[in-house]
Amino acid sequence: MGHRLFLCCIFLSFAITTNAQTAHADDDIEKPENLRDQVEAYLQDTLDGEYMGVAPDDMEVAVSNLDARLRLPKCASPLRHEITSPRPYGSNVSVKVNCDAPRPWTIYVPARVDTFAEVAVVARSLARGAVLTPEDVTLRRMSTSQGGFGLVLDIQQVVGKELKRRLEAGEPVRLSHIKAPQVIRRGDRVVLEASTSGVSVVTTGTALANGEVGEQIQVRNEKSERVVDAEVVAPGKARVAL
Repeated sequence: MGHRLFLCCIFLSFAITTNAQTAHADDDIEKPENLRDQVEAYLQDTLDGEYMGVAPDDMEVAVSNLDARLRLPKCASPLRHEITSPRPYGSNVSVKVNCDAPRPWTIYVPARVDTFAEVAVVARSLARGAVLTPEDVTLRRMSTSQGGFGLVLDIQQVVGKELKRRLEAGEPVRLSHIKAPQVIRRGDRVVLEASTSGVSVVTTGTALANGEVGEQIQVRNEKSERVVDAEVVAPGKARVAL
């Protein structure tokens, strides 16, 4: 009985000593979760204003989890942080964390930055060639980092434009999806206007090509049968420069 009690005391003493050593060792290392929190705070502060037109409330920072087994000596001075990714910053950035003393070390911590905005999306599925109306487009908050290039934030920028491809309901309208509508079609009868020195002549002609406002197309004058280059100025109307 006395022998068993003696062994139990030894084991208990060893367990207490081991736990105390572990607790002491933990006090001498930088906890991974604390390092992660510091990197997140640093990015939130440093990136304010880096993304043009993005308010602080429209930016979210997600720092990658660090390995829980990481055993970095506790730093005697404040840690130094530096973004190593080149400007302009994208959605993925890397932060270098430095400790100078008592035992120098450096780690690189990856993070993701998502920016959000009210983006123009189609309110219903629309076919290629559809001309967008105010009822066809609405704004929806979404990640601009994941949405790709050419997102539109102003509905008026797309209203009246023609779709170059089919879009499904809720899909963002990108600048690459739209073009100015063709207001004159090949074979259309158009009003042909020519003016010079204050004198304006108006006649009719036949469009030999499709055209959007501001585009040059060929038009055949119905009276003279002459083919001229004319600028599309409005639906069914083109102007000849003399």
